[in-house]
Amino acid sequence: MDPLELADQALAGDALKPKARAQLLLQLSQIWSLFDLDRARPYWEKLQPLADRLEDASLETYRWLQGVFEPKAIEPKGLTAELLQVIQAGAEEGGTDPEAAKAKLREAEARLRRCWWWPFGRKAAWSILVEKWSELDRVATIAY
Repeated sequence: MDPLELADQALAGDALKPKARAQLLLQLSQIWSLFDLDRARPYWEKLQPLADRLEDASLETYRWLQGVFEPKAIEPKGLTAELLQVIQAGAEEGGTDPEAAKAKLREAEARLRRCWWWPFGRKAAWSILVEKWSELDRVATIAY
């Protein structure tokens, strides 16, 4: 019989004590996270109520898996945040005044092009700029 099937059978029954169940769920979450996150997620969810039963040696693995299954959103800062605000303001004006919206998007594009030295956050800013252009003017989007 397949070892993973045996593990699933052990989890389905009541033979495992909570500490052993938590360790097994952690190991299965870790193994499946390398191959298929959708298959690993049920093990991860079953592990959550038992997380306090994990041994100290397993906490590092648990924290690593926490980053995999529950990634923290990164808030943009500095120039990225500034550009995103200009882009968002332009997109919001798109429904009422398309020309003003286009002007704001052009302004954001010009600022983005002048920041050739700025390596961080440019990809996100460009992606959102193109997305907002596509909502406003599909012909202009093709130029990107």
